[in-house]
Amino acid sequence: MALDPTASSFTPTADPSTSTPSAPDTTTSSSNDNTPLFPPTLLPPSVLAALPTGYTIRPLYRSDYHLSFLDVLRVLTSVGDISEPQWNERYDWMAARDEYYILVVLDGSGRIVGTGALVVERKFIHNLGMVGHVEDIAVARDQQGMKLGLRIMEALRGVGERVGCYKVCCYVSFGGVGVLGQGGLVGWGTRGQDGIRMRMRMRITTRCRRVYQWTGRER
Repeated sequence: MALDPTASSFTPTADPSTSTPSAPDTTTSSSNDNTPLFPPTLLPPSVLAALPTGYTIRPLYRSDYHLSFLDVLRVLTSVGDISEPQWNERYDWMAARDEYYILVVLDGSGRIVGTGALVVERKFIHNLGMVGHVEDIAVARDQQGMKLGLRIMEALRGVGERVGCYKVCCYVSFGGVGVLGQGGLVGWGTRGQDGIRMRMRMRITTRCRRVYQWTGRER
């Protein structure tokens, strides 16, 4: 019997019970790479207006792995050799929680030149209150002296206020005391043998005074 040349050839289908699902690819770009880590509306407009011309401030993006974010952190401390899949895994873990608020400052070319983070701690005291902890403030070496650190502090203070923190704390070296004071902080600290370590507290108020109180030698 002759075969019909127009007939479709038969292709066997795989048994779904024996097929192996493919692992998700975390090394390629996805549609949410430019989704901010937190709502940009939490950032005070006054900080954006006070930045140098052409500069901007925004929440961290997943795609910032490629925009020198880790290089800016290396100005502050050791970072390590972090691969893009490792970055994506950590970013997605943070994005799934409402306690990490990492922001970045970009220059006119779109390069990240500064960063800072606010980590929100939930407590039982003060009617289930929340405390913000400022961490990892860093500014690229060629951008220092432009008050970017001050603007980052002001932005994090605004974020803390908007998410409901009753205070925001930050550990800084003596060199940062002036910056924090300009940001409207009330604080206390200890003097160490190798310099000054200050534990600064910022009360969320409309009018803050600059007060620095030594509480003893660092141990």
